[in-house]
Amino acid sequence: GHNATLGSACCSRKFALFGRFVQQSRSEWKKIAVFVPIMAYGLMFSAIRWYPHWIIIVVPFFSLAYTYVRNKTLFAYIDMIGMLAFVWVIVNFWPNNVDVTMINHGVLKNFIPQPALIISDLMSLTAVPDFLLIFHIYLFSPILIILIEGYITQYCPIKGIGKDLVFGRFFVGISCFLIPALVCTFVPVPVLLKIDKNILTNNYHQALVVKTDNK
Repeated sequence: GHNATLGSACCSRKFALFGRFVQQSRSEWKKIAVFVPIMAYGLMFSAIRWYPHWIIIVVPFFSLAYTYVRNKTLFAYIDMIGMLAFVWVIVNFWPNNVDVTMINHGVLKNFIPQPALIISDLMSLTAVPDFLLIFHIYLFSPILIILIEGYITQYCPIKGIGKDLVFGRFFVGISCFLIPALVCTFVPVPVLLKIDKNILTNNYHQALVVKTDNK
């Protein structure tokens, strides 16, 4: 009985000390709960072949990271660059899948003309390695910003994010995909040929030609 009482007292003391530590560092625990998943998912995206919809699991933690980043304006602009890199990579890795075909096979497919191009025709395949590197750096950007701000706190004033920049972040992010898709769908072919006379030699157009010839 004495041993049990002593053991119980020791355990209670340990829990009390742990609880006091947690109470004093609650903000730090919250920060850790945000940045550890960012690090984990960043490593996962860098180590394996991922699929576009997996980005959904990272987005909530990036949103929460805004709470701890001092220069939120910088983070918002990095977010836009990261979105451009993401779109550039996925339209080349999954052509005719994550592309204008998503619009052409949607609920408005009867009202949208057959696109002459796919987005990868506008976003060069040769630039994919560069944008893939940018995207991987972007995945770790909240952690990098926090580390840099921790070392040079006196030079990092707090910069909030206004409503205009919030809207701009949303609009630019969507536009990275939507504007090229609309160009591929609605810009007349003669105009596209003036931009690049070889622009209709992409795989999507060749597939349409083969399908037409077979008929």
